[in-house]
Amino acid sequence: TDKLTNEAVNFISNYDKKDPFMLTFSYYSVHTPHQGRKDLVSYYKQKGLEDRYANYAAMVSATDESIGKVIKVIKEKGIEKETIIIFLSDQGGFFENAPFRGGKMSETLFEGGARVPFFFYWPGVTKPNSLNNSVVQSTDIFPTLIEIVGGDVSKYNNLDGISLVSTLKNNDFLKREPIYGYRAYEDLYVSIREENWKLLAYRSGKIELFNIAKDI
Repeated sequence: TDKLTNEAVNFISNYDKKDPFMLTFSYYSVHTPHQGRKDLVSYYKQKGLEDRYANYAAMVSATDESIGKVIKVIKEKGIEKETIIIFLSDQGGFFENAPFRGGKMSETLFEGGARVPFFFYWPGVTKPNSLNNSVVQSTDIFPTLIEIVGGDVSKYNNLDGISLVSTLKNNDFLKREPIYGYRAYEDLYVSIREENWKLLAYRSGKIELFNIAKDI
C-alpha cells in the first residue's frame, strides 16, 4: 500500500507536462493475506479487536492514510480544483456483511458482494456529503470520463456502461437498462438487476428472483 502511494505521490510531484494526466492505481489492500502494519495492528488490538479483524482494520486504515497522502500532494501541486478523484472497490466485504448476503469470497453476486464503496469527487460539480442511491457499476466510469473530457460516447460500440455525467451534475436518480454481473468461478454465475428486481442464475440450473426493496 505504501509503495503504491509513494509511487503515485512521486509521479504527481514530478509531473511537468501541459496536458492533464490520468493516474490509475489499484491497492492490493484489503485483499488476503491480511497483514496489517504493525503499529496499526497494535492500535486496533488495544481497541479490543481479535487478530484477524485487527489486521483487516489496520489495512483499511493504511489505505485511508495513503489516499490522504495522494490528495495532499494534489493540493500541494495546486491542481485540486481541476482534478477528479474516483475511489471504488471491486467486491464487497470479506467477513460478516450484515444485513447483506454474500461477500468477497462467496455468493459475490448477491448484494453483499455487489455493493461496494464508490466515491466520485468532481470539483465545482459534485456537492460535499451528497448521497445518491442510483444503481451504477464500474463499467460506467469509461463513458462518464469520455463525456467529461468532451468526447462522443456514441462513437464507442458495444459499451456495457453508460455516462453518469447528468446524474453527477444534478444528483438525480438514474433510470437505466438492466445491469449484469458475472462470476467466473462459482455455481452462482450471473445476475441481472433491473430497478428493485434481481435475478440470479446458477450453473446447476437454479434460478432465484428477489425484490431488493423488500428482501435486501
